[in-house]
Amino acid sequence: MAFVVRPFPEWSWSQSRDQLFRECPRKYYYHYYASHNGWQREASEEAQAAYRLKQLANLYLVMGDELHQIAEHLLQRWEEQAGDAAADELVERLRRRLNQAFLDSRDVPRWKRAPKKSTMLHEMYYIGELPQDRVEKIKRRLRVCVDGLLRSLTWRELTASPSMRIAEVEQLRTFEVEGTPVYVKMDALLEDRSRERPWIMVDWKTGMEDEKNEEQLILYAIYLGEQAGIPPEQLELRVEYLLTGETKTVYADQADMERVREAMSRSMAAMKACLADPERNAPKPKEAFASRPSRAVCAGCNFRELCEEKA
Repeated sequence: MAFVVRPFPEWSWSQSRDQLFRECPRKYYYHYYASHNGWQREASEEAQAAYRLKQLANLYLVMGDELHQIAEHLLQRWEEQAGDAAADELVERLRRRLNQAFLDSRDVPRWKRAPKKSTMLHEMYYIGELPQDRVEKIKRRLRVCVDGLLRSLTWRELTASPSMRIAEVEQLRTFEVEGTPVYVKMDALLEDRSRERPWIMVDWKTGMEDEKNEEQLILYAIYLGEQAGIPPEQLELRVEYLLTGETKTVYADQADMERVREAMSRSMAAMKACLADPERNAPKPKEAFASRPSRAVCAGCNFRELCEEKA
């Protein structure tokens, strides 16, 4: 199938998209609209810059992404009966990934030529160095999060239960809500027919507990109900907080799912209010996407270089 260049990105919704819009609509504009087609040589300077800046990562993101890959690796090893991986081996894998991100980030010209082929850390791009306090915090978290994964309720149950199986790991899925494609990506979906609730949806988190995570879980329940035919009474929704070693379990019901559906509808309406042509997902001018400058948000924003209204 030939690649088609579209004048505007395709319209869709996800929880991460909603969070970005609520955080700062101007940041949302740069991420989804200004950056579109920015990979093309004939694109405007702003589009090319926005596309590059969209690719920026930070130490926490790199660590979180690698830990998710480690979790996926562990589940695959378990399925293949390949034996357990040692904690020291996994910590070293994390260190190597973070070190490589740092080395990549020292070569800004190379990254600008191909921003998706190497990692550029936000800290290095905007500060020119890694803040020592952040480096020390990340170092302390490596071992804690790896141990948290290996000692998590999910991993203990999986390795102890002969009746549990892995149904799905790290698959990006989509379904429609009010005619809008909605994207979800579950970290793991397990099944154990010996349980009262045979389906367990697991989400690994490397940060602190956040109330927004519950809405994400209920969104997964909506997806699983509609696309896999799994009723909420057969589903356990679980967040494994690797940093604290805590497990939070949520049991969704129809009222919860209706509440999240209504919140999604409001979110979609607010996003569409910033469109000049909703049918084509054509945005209004940048100024229609209100900026919400604050030191907390602007300090970590990928688009500081472009934004005139940063705090």
